[in-house]
Amino acid sequence: MAEQPDKPAIPSSEYPERWTKVQAMMEAQGLDLLLAYADDRATFGAAHARWLANFPVHFEPVIILMPREGTPVMLVGPESDQYALLAGQIPDVRILREFTHPDEDYPYSTMQSVTEIMTDIGVDIPAVRRVGVGGQGLIAADVLAALQTALPNVEWQDVENGLCDIRAQKSTAEIEVIRYAYQIAEAGFQAGVDAIEVGVTEREVAAEI
Repeated sequence: MAEQPDKPAIPSSEYPERWTKVQAMMEAQGLDLLLAYADDRATFGAAHARWLANFPVHFEPVIILMPREGTPVMLVGPESDQYALLAGQIPDVRILREFTHPDEDYPYSTMQSVTEIMTDIGVDIPAVRRVGVGGQGLIAADVLAALQTALPNVEWQDVENGLCDIRAQKSTAEIEVIRYAYQIAEAGFQAGVDAIEVGVTEREVAAEI
């Protein structure tokens, strides 16, 4: 069997560069904090967590809490913290109380409210005036209400388009990954085309792909 070439990947060094780009957008828009929501919906749900932390969200939702300076914090549910530490690129992972189930006990987890987490990382909460939100359309109503209750006197700004604009500007590593993905897709299509002939079932074509 021929040796498989190394697959292209996003280097770990690229994630802090992405954080810096987001923080530059925050500076330009006068944002004190940014919350990027992600979940495991099939199409776009995990997008912000993937791009900011290389975290493949599964089961529980995630919020990336981005201060204007410094490193972000990943807020997860009580069953995802070790998974996030193992798979993601953000070393500071906290369990957000708003992501817990009210009828479940979590004796081995330390849960914090968003206010407690912000205080821990040095955010001057009374000084926060504008908060950007990415993925707001996906956030459950009760979670969004809890976040807004924790920061009652701030202006909430939808930054979904701004985040997507930054993500649309691809790095060299991203372009290589995209090329590789299209090579895989092209090989799959070609296998399907080659398998099609009179009398062959759709199932048989799918098996070749």
